[in-house]
Amino acid sequence: MIAAVFPGQGCEEPGVGVEWASHPLFDVVSGLTGVDARRAVERFTRDLARTSVLQPVLVALSLVAWARLRARGVHPAWVAGHSIGEIAAWAASGAIDDREAIVLAATRGLAMEQAASERPGAMIALGPSHDRDRAVSVGRAHGEVSVAATNGPSQTVLSGDLAAVAAIEAAIGGRRVRVSGAWHTPMMASARGPLAAAVARVAPRRAERTLVTSIDGRALAPEEVPDLAGQLDAPVAWDRVMGTLRLAGVTDVVCLAPGRVMRALLRDGLGDLVRLHVADSEKDLDRIAQSLVSQRAAS
Repeated sequence: MIAAVFPGQGCEEPGVGVEWASHPLFDVVSGLTGVDARRAVERFTRDLARTSVLQPVLVALSLVAWARLRARGVHPAWVAGHSIGEIAAWAASGAIDDREAIVLAATRGLAMEQAASERPGAMIALGPSHDRDRAVSVGRAHGEVSVAATNGPSQTVLSGDLAAVAAIEAAIGGRRVRVSGAWHTPMMASARGPLAAAVARVAPRRAERTLVTSIDGRALAPEEVPDLAGQLDAPVAWDRVMGTLRLAGVTDVVCLAPGRVMRALLRDGLGDLVRLHVADSEKDLDRIAQSLVSQRAAS
């Protein structure tokens, strides 16, 4: 059984998606953001440092890779997305179309950017050698901090105001995440309204593939709408997503572009029994299709 996963913010890499930048979805992104999305992808410009631009660009990139994967005869039955990736995954489930997904991503990105300007913050990733409880304690002694994501046995992400995250970095260590705000904490509460209103304007269809939501790792029913607004100020339960995929009997996971960071997170949580494939280019997609179609023929 095959699953496809869609990346979150912080996974972007120079060069990934350049060969797909002429796709019409990037025109949609440009129209919504006022930025030349094709140029931003091709040259990895500073526009991508803006959450309001990067989030719809990531969703467009993932959905182009998804379409190219399916065109090669690979049809995953399960989909999941990390943070902003859940919007792309919802589109991949068949419940909404690609343009609707881009509109939701642009609305989300702008609302989060505005929330971050009102309450500046940052995120920091901790590895297995870091004491998470002590890190939270240190952060709360200097400001506001929360667990923003449990990505697996080897990584937890904390998120909070600038003073709290700086104190954690100085006392505990860790790696700053490439984002411009305190995502997945109560500091994002003001972004919920605009995204909830945008979701309410969508008329989703019955999903054709099973979507595993990152808010609690649950497999949604075909007619169920993911809580995209609630996800904004709630932690990402990526460890639970991987647990659900394991229990479902998934044997192969395709990490949609940009997929290398997601591959590392999945390897950590799924182990060596699940085969992982990164779809960052046409050559990658050719190789993935050849591998998975050959496996299907042999079974």
